[in-house]
Amino acid sequence: MNDSTNLELVTPHYDLSNCDREPIHLLGSIQNHGVLMAFSLDWMVVYVSENITDILGRSAQELIGQSAMKVLDEDILNDIRNCLKWLQNDRDVVDRIFHSDIFGRDEYFDVAIHISNRCVVLELEASKKSLNKLSAIPTAKMSLRKLNASNSRKQYLQDAASVIREITGFDRVMVYRFHADDSGEVIGESIAEGIDSFMGLRFPSSDIPKQARALYLRSTLRIICDVDSEPVPIFPPRAVDGLQLDLSLSVLRSVSPMHIEYLQNMGIKASMSISIIIEGKLWGLFACHHMQPRHVSLEVRTACELFAELFALDLNAREREAMHDVEKATLALSDKMMTTLQSDQSVFENLLPYLRDLSVLVPSDGIVLSVDGNTEFLGGNLSREDIDLLSKFLNQVTSNEIYYTDELVNVLPEHLTCSDRVAGIMAIPISRSPRDFLIFVRREEPQTVTWAGNPEKPVELGPNGIRLTPRKSFEAWKELRRGSSRPWLYHEVKTAAAVKSLLLEIIIRNIDEKEAMRKKAEQKQDMLIHELNHRVRNILGLVRSIVSRTSENVVSLEEFRDVLSGRVQALALAHEQLTKADWSPAPFKALIKNEVDAYVSRFHDPVRTKGDDILLTPQAYSCLTLVIHELLTNAVKYGALSENHGYIDLQWAFKDNGSLQITWQEWGKTIPDRPTHRGFGSTIIERSVPFELGGIAEIDYAVSGLVARFVIPGKFVMDDRSVSPDKEMAPKEKELGSAKKNHVLLVEDNLIIAMDAENFLNKLGFTKVSVCSNVKQAIESIEVNHFDFAVLDINLGSETSIPIAELLSSKTIPFVFATGYTDTRSIPDSLSEIKVIAKPFTLDNFKVINQIMAG
Repeated sequence: MNDSTNLELVTPHYDLSNCDREPIHLLGSIQNHGVLMAFSLDWMVVYVSENITDILGRSAQELIGQSAMKVLDEDILNDIRNCLKWLQNDRDVVDRIFHSDIFGRDEYFDVAIHISNRCVVLELEASKKSLNKLSAIPTAKMSLRKLNASNSRKQYLQDAASVIREITGFDRVMVYRFHADDSGEVIGESIAEGIDSFMGLRFPSSDIPKQARALYLRSTLRIICDVDSEPVPIFPPRAVDGLQLDLSLSVLRSVSPMHIEYLQNMGIKASMSISIIIEGKLWGLFACHHMQPRHVSLEVRTACELFAELFALDLNAREREAMHDVEKATLALSDKMMTTLQSDQSVFENLLPYLRDLSVLVPSDGIVLSVDGNTEFLGGNLSREDIDLLSKFLNQVTSNEIYYTDELVNVLPEHLTCSDRVAGIMAIPISRSPRDFLIFVRREEPQTVTWAGNPEKPVELGPNGIRLTPRKSFEAWKELRRGSSRPWLYHEVKTAAAVKSLLLEIIIRNIDEKEAMRKKAEQKQDMLIHELNHRVRNILGLVRSIVSRTSENVVSLEEFRDVLSGRVQALALAHEQLTKADWSPAPFKALIKNEVDAYVSRFHDPVRTKGDDILLTPQAYSCLTLVIHELLTNAVKYGALSENHGYIDLQWAFKDNGSLQITWQEWGKTIPDRPTHRGFGSTIIERSVPFELGGIAEIDYAVSGLVARFVIPGKFVMDDRSVSPDKEMAPKEKELGSAKKNHVLLVEDNLIIAMDAENFLNKLGFTKVSVCSNVKQAIESIEVNHFDFAVLDINLGSETSIPIAELLSSKTIPFVFATGYTDTRSIPDSLSEIKVIAKPFTLDNFKVINQIMAG
């Protein structure tokens, strides 16, 4: 058996991460078209390139430890120190001094200055004085103006490449755009005659390693003047004070051997790259190639660098302008969704009607909404099972950021099979984990990609041991990409970010409004329970007293039953009427009707009434219900209604002081003597009004019949008539409206309550009432009207009237707050002295307005 049969064939593994780990900023050498000197912070020479001898005639070793004062011209040293003042604030900046006699020997250099570790680094290049000292800015500006005539994006990018080639003279200048996977593509190009075009070629991410891309963000211009030149070592080669000289910002930094080999394989002798940075990210590069060695002065490079910065700003503005229509559509949709948001519906229900509108914003083949276990989708070819599996995958791989891929098949676990129906997704998370998503989907679109060489084999095993050597063929290599969708473009991702903000705003508002509704409901429930407990205790106490006192004055069980039943029924009727009125003031006529109806079967028109429509507060209504009941009961048993022809005159009217006088006079029953026995019913008649209401009760047993007079304080009574400002006011109204008033602002978001309040304000004498339901309307009204007073409901749905109050205060317009809640914590300390009117509104609690305007 041949020995070779014992050998194993080993396929080498190419670790492309070697490129990413190469320390390209710590090479310890520079290119030979310049000189490097580094000084400590106390201005002693600590590093110097070995080619310094060609300029100063002194070896690098001799200069180490020398003072800068002995090496540099004093005036130039002062200029350098001035540059360092602002370099201290941003150490990722390189400053420049052009055409300077730095050594005082009538030899002129362009000088690049930066700070590295604890060293001041000077890099010197012989000055060609190709541009005057102030030409960099106007050169960049004039170059940018040339782009304004570009009538398409493609032409714009080609013109930008032409500007750089015109300034620098390179044979090939490319606009190189990075893709999401860090591969790059030539999307704009300007070339000299006879130079091969790279336009449209794609380059794998390994062509520009990770740490090189990071350096392009820090050091925005990089030139290699001669690929074949030997690098110049920096002396000393060892670290000083434990720190090796970091050349990240160096304009002379030597080149990685691998990159040199890469350029040599392309037949390139000189190159230059200028970073295109948009919104802090590396968008792409101006990549320049020359077929012969080429040095471009530091001053010209500075003009190119400035042009690249202006170009990036202009490009970003053009891309933003291209998104303007989408942003307008997003804003319009935002307004539409906000105005139709239903607080009582779920997030899913609120978003569902707008799926088609959302799908228009980001071009896609389908859209999926998955919220709180509910799923809906339009278009696409996914099942609900697919969507569930996709959601689980997204929960594992995404943070709270937008996730997108145009190669879903390459990222999904093998057991998830939906990639055979959808090739690309862009998922917008719209909640915390477990997340809800809005997902845009795209179907497979096979694409032909032209690579600059095989992307699966960008390197080959080199001849010098186990290391990587760049590929040697740059002929176009075409790949048909399957399982991929149309890529998600930059502006589409930006649009998705805007959609995410919109959806989060909708969700937050939905949550906030639901929380506000919940708190409002809890407050109302607490208030109702408190009020119910209070009323139940009072009613039980009252019933207990009635039962106890009724038992003292009856002689039989039947009489006790009848009397007690009548009194309890009177209370029940009063409570029912007040409940119908939501425990707000109730009509006096309804009280009389309820009581009289109990005797209609026995009497014809037993009570003749005369008086205006009035309302009684709950306290007065309950009190007078018992009083009228006892008067009627006594009239039936002993008085006018004990005779078939008897009747009662019941009249009421307001007195001048605003109180209400009620007169009860019985006819048809002669009373020869004043009764000597006073039962519980008589006690109720004589003492209830004085005791409970602070009013007056007078009982006169005349021969013609009983006469009772009651005076009810005005705070328990209000006129229920609809009074027009043009009609003559009743005496009560004249008294209330005696102060001089004209125009009042009423801010109330409930129409019925606003109408009620408007009526009361008219009765107070205001001739004009302007009603607003929200802050915006009120502020606009204040700006165009003169108001004498204002009534502000504190809570206006999702906002408060505090901004209105602050504006009124600034204009010294008096006002009061109004609220149905006991909690007034929303009122700031600066407005804590403002009076607060409690709801429900009554004419009585509006009287505070008279006091404020009078005082």
